[in-house]
Amino acid sequence: MMTVLMLRMIIGLRIYLRMKVMAIDFGTKRIGLAFTDPTLSFVSKTLTLKVKSEKDAAQKAAEFVFSEDIHKIILGYPLNDDGTKSEMTLKVEDFKVRLEKLVDVEIEYSDERYTSEEAEKYLHQMGKSIKGNKNRIDAISAALILNDYLRDQRE
Repeated sequence: MMTVLMLRMIIGLRIYLRMKVMAIDFGTKRIGLAFTDPTLSFVSKTLTLKVKSEKDAAQKAAEFVFSEDIHKIILGYPLNDDGTKSEMTLKVEDFKVRLEKLVDVEIEYSDERYTSEEAEKYLHQMGKSIKGNKNRIDAISAALILNDYLRDQRE
């Protein structure tokens, strides 16, 4: 028979073994970031950062990897509608290489087709204008990428 103490230890170990994940919606002017809670149950925080270059974007993302104790990164991978690579796809690949030099965590691509459109629809439903909320679109897109990852992990 399992004691309450043993049960608490097992639950604590399961939570300890979980990891925080960060999703990135990369852009040349801004990057959207979204973070899970430590139990990988939900998106706990989102934000958008202004960046000057791919190098600046990688450095800023790396700072959050360390400050938020991130164990895995999900990087939005922008493909064309037909699944082929775009110019932005190549920039994301370059960004991934830069980021890998700065952090020692797994970086996994996630198809991000239509996340910006979904984020814009969400803002519209909330009665917000798209023009004045570009920052929110990037953060919402990162949250959508992260939600897709979390859903896939549960299946």
